[in-house]
Amino acid sequence: MRRILLSLLLLATPAVAQPVKPTSLEHVPAPGLSAGVKAPPLHVNSWVKGEPVKTYEEGKIYIVEFWATWCGPCIRGIPHLSEFQAEHKDVEVVSIAIWQREETQEQRNTVVTEFVESRETLAKDKDDPNLAMAYTVGVDQDRKTAAAWMDASGRMGIPSAFIVGRTGKVEWMGHPYSKGAMEEAYKAYVEGTWDREAFNKSYLEANAFAITRGRVREALREAEATNSTRLALMVIDRAITAFPTVTSFRIDKLSLLMTVGDNPVRAEAYARELTELEWNSPSTLNAIAWMMVDEPKVKKRNLDLALKCASRADTLENHQDANILDTLARVYWERGDHARAISIQEAAVERASVSMKSKMQETLQQYRETTPGA
Repeated sequence: MRRILLSLLLLATPAVAQPVKPTSLEHVPAPGLSAGVKAPPLHVNSWVKGEPVKTYEEGKIYIVEFWATWCGPCIRGIPHLSEFQAEHKDVEVVSIAIWQREETQEQRNTVVTEFVESRETLAKDKDDPNLAMAYTVGVDQDRKTAAAWMDASGRMGIPSAFIVGRTGKVEWMGHPYSKGAMEEAYKAYVEGTWDREAFNKSYLEANAFAITRGRVREALREAEATNSTRLALMVIDRAITAFPTVTSFRIDKLSLLMTVGDNPVRAEAYARELTELEWNSPSTLNAIAWMMVDEPKVKKRNLDLALKCASRADTLENHQDANILDTLARVYWERGDHARAISIQEAAVERASVSMKSKMQETLQQYRETTPGA
C-alpha cells in the first residue's frame, strides 16, 4: 500500500485548493481545532532557538507558525515573521518545523539547527536582522504537534500560522503571509472587535475539504490506537457523503476495514463494491490490489480479487504503466506463480522511470534469487 496508495491519496488531497465543493456543509465535520478552542500543547523534541514554550502564559499573545526547511514560501516569509516579532514586543512568535523529510528525529534536529544558524550568518553578511529567524524555533516531536494543530484544524499546507490569544485559546488560523490576513486578525483581536463565530463560519466554507481530510486522519489514528472502527467509519461515511467524487475517502474506508478490528466479511464486501465502482480507474484498482498484497496489517488477503484489480488496471493502461506492472507481478508472486511474476517484473523494470528503476530492479532480483532455476 505504501507507494501506490500514498501517491493516490496525495493526488486526491492537494495542499492548496479543494478538488470539489461539498454536497452540503451539514455533512462537513467541524474542525477539531477552531477559534475559541484551547490551544494544544507544543510537542517539541528540540528547541533550536529561544526559550522553550511549555505553557501559554495568561495575558500573553502567541503566533504559532509551522514551516519546513524545504518549503520555499516558508523561507521567503522569514523576514516578514521576524519583522512582525520586532514590531510586536507583546507577542511571542513560535515557529515549529514540521514534515521534515529526514528519516530520524536526530537528523531532523540537525538539519533545522544548521538552517537556523545559516540564517544568522546570512543576516550578518547582508546587515539585515530580519533575514535571521528572530523568534523562537523548535522541531516537532514525531509529528505530534503537526497532528494536534495542522490535522485538527484542516490545515494542509505550510506555512501556516495560528494566533493564540491571552486566554490560551486559538483565535485565528491561516496563511501567515497572505494579504495581511494575520495582521488584520491580530489587530481586531487586540482592539476587541474580533468575531470568532464569523471567522469559524468563513473558515469552514473555505476549507471544507481540508477540514474533512484532517478529521478522517484523526479518526484513522484513533481507530488504530483503540483497535475499534466504529467512530472512524462514521467519520469516513460522512466524508464520502460530503465528497462523493473523492476516491481517497473510500480507499481510507477499505483500509480501515481490512486492517483494524475484525471485519473480514464486511471488508471483502466493500472491496468488491469499490472494485465495481472504480472499474474504469486504473489508479484506484492498482491501489486496492497493492493494499491486498503489500499492507502487512491486512487481516485477510483475497488474492483472486487482487489479481482481478491489477489485471484490469494493467489492461486499462495498455500494459505500459510500470507501477501497475510492479503490482501485478507482486500479485502473481503471492499466488505462487513465480515464473509469471518474474516476466511481468522484467517488463516493469523496462518501463520504469529513472527514479523507480533501481527499486523495481531490486524487486526483480529478489524474485530471481528466491526462485530455483530462474
